[in-house]
Amino acid sequence: MFNNRTTDGRNNICGINVAKLRKALKGYTEGATVLIVAQRVSTIMHAEQIVVLDEGRVMGIGTHRELLASCKTYREIAESQLSKEELA
Repeated sequence: MFNNRTTDGRNNICGINVAKLRKALKGYTEGATVLIVAQRVSTIMHAEQIVVLDEGRVMGIGTHRELLASCKTYREIAESQLSKEELA
């Protein structure tokens, strides 16, 4: 699910635009199940549930906090992408 390779143009959306997009979609997705496929932890860190995949295998399921504590794959990715303040 996460990697450091750029696979398509969507990876070039800056964090500000991602936040604007999420805000714009919120009204349309209220009460719906939403599936987000992301390479950036910042895009999904506030999700109710995150599923971490590595080469098609489930490595962990949980919230951002739960995965930081229990999933080595997620923790390594988060540490490589987020500041110490964001990880706290």
